[in-house]
Amino acid sequence: MEGILHLTPMENKEIVREGYNTIASKYLEAREEAVREKRSEDLLLLQDLAQRLPKGAKVLDAGCGSGVPVTRFLSQSFKVIGVDFSDAQINLARQLVPEAQFICQDMIELVFPDNSFDAICSYYAIIHVPRQQHKSLMQNFCRMLKPSGLALLCMGSGNLAADIDVYLGTRMYWSHYDAATNIKMLEECGFQIVWRKFSKVAVLEVILRQSRADPAQELSHIQDIERITVSSDGPIQKLTIHVIPGAEVKEEVTRILGQSNIESLVMRDPTLEEAYLSILK
Repeated sequence: MEGILHLTPMENKEIVREGYNTIASKYLEAREEAVREKRSEDLLLLQDLAQRLPKGAKVLDAGCGSGVPVTRFLSQSFKVIGVDFSDAQINLARQLVPEAQFICQDMIELVFPDNSFDAICSYYAIIHVPRQQHKSLMQNFCRMLKPSGLALLCMGSGNLAADIDVYLGTRMYWSHYDAATNIKMLEECGFQIVWRKFSKVAVLEVILRQSRADPAQELSHIQDIERITVSSDGPIQKLTIHVIPGAEVKEEVTRILGQSNIESLVMRDPTLEEAYLSILK
């Protein structure tokens, strides 16, 4: 775990861009598998948004990634523009969702005209933007939305100034406010909360008797592991492994790390990780 580092917003964004370029295919596979096995809450929330929009509505998918599953679902009924600053992700999106329009750009820098969209959707993207830029991003979303436009946003539920950890085998950066701060910020930007929901993640805690050089990398190929945090106290090493709820990974983790080197291995109950907030201008 690298933890809080004194990097510039541009340096932190470059970690995110390079990370998603590196894991483009792996991330797509994980998203598609979650949809196939009905472990993705995305489509359930998107259905609620879609039911509130008129046929042919214009929708912005901010931080669209490969376009799967969010842009693909929205494009079935609406005119969708997807934006992402990862070249590899946008290239995949253009292949996988040809009916949508895609732009490779930082969503912080969007300059669409006022009142351009009936809705804005953003999954797993705002949490990678330095949180000091969140308010200006929300203000810009508000500007681009039509009167009474809708926004479905995935935002953090905990107070995290900055963090860099391993995600799907690559470095990744996160930054967000707690849910109460997010709600206050959104209301100050002119939004009204329609509803708020939470996504859960299971956590496997592993304590090793002897530290390993790079346990996060050793475990990075396991499909159902989303994120790994590593901390050390002398020879003892602690791994906090974020796992898709319901996934069985303990046997494989034990095999790789070695039963004799594991002091303890405990799967915690699913906990709140991110808040989904649907907001109305």
